[in-house]
Amino acid sequence: MTEQPSADEIAATRLAADPGRIRQQLMADLAEMSALGHAEVRADPAGDVPELVAVVRERADRLGFDSPVQTATLAKKRLRELPVAERGPGSAIAAYHRAASRTLRDGHVAAHQKSPDGDRHLLFFRTVEEATGVTVTLEARVRAESDGVVWLDSFGWPTTTASAVYVFTGPEGQYFDQAVADLRDDTVPFDRAMLMLLASTLGTAPSALEDEQRIAAAAGRSPGGAATSAATCTRLATTPMRPSTGTGSERACTARPWRRCSRTSSAAPRSPWST
Repeated sequence: MTEQPSADEIAATRLAADPGRIRQQLMADLAEMSALGHAEVRADPAGDVPELVAVVRERADRLGFDSPVQTATLAKKRLRELPVAERGPGSAIAAYHRAASRTLRDGHVAAHQKSPDGDRHLLFFRTVEEATGVTVTLEARVRAESDGVVWLDSFGWPTTTASAVYVFTGPEGQYFDQAVADLRDDTVPFDRAMLMLLASTLGTAPSALEDEQRIAAAAGRSPGGAATSAATCTRLATTPMRPSTGTGSERACTARPWRRCSRTSSAAPRSPWST
């Protein structure tokens, strides 16, 4: 079976064949960002952390990155890190900024730090339901320069080991069923179905049932169920996945492409500002 190119791969091929389209697309993206009106905001350089947080929350719908090109790149590169429900409507740029603004406005401040040059940094976390029994944590980093100018530095999955990206609290069988349902639904992105398949393998050693489930997913059906049109998941569905380690019923996933995978453990976390 020949694997079909993704929508991103098709778009990249078209752009490579016509370099002029790259400039046209970039100009369109820059125009859209200008229309959104996201830019820097100002805060009192002498204010304390609660005052800075209050300014960020109040201006969350306006705060943006300091580079328009960076904004366009991040919006398209990291859109898949958002829960499916927040990836639309509208363009990737608009959806990405809406989710970032919501994280600044509604998330909790996980850490703050002042650098030697006088800049202050805030770290916001927001946990969102991805599907039943699955949550994803999003991280927004804010930089307040010594002159009072405030920028959004990054947004997406947590970039440190201090927080899990995905947490799974349901039974493995539930996630396999969700994966099959996602594969049958053309409106659900393929990466979400793969996340559900990954979740169905966490926390247990390989078993005959899991092997049967992988084969069923490769055939595009539930075990013993009717076939679907999801045969394109063959390669990923049949790839053995290493079970997680540790104890406890709550499983946390932060592995590539969902960062690291493990059960939640009592190990001391690293600093949120580590890289």
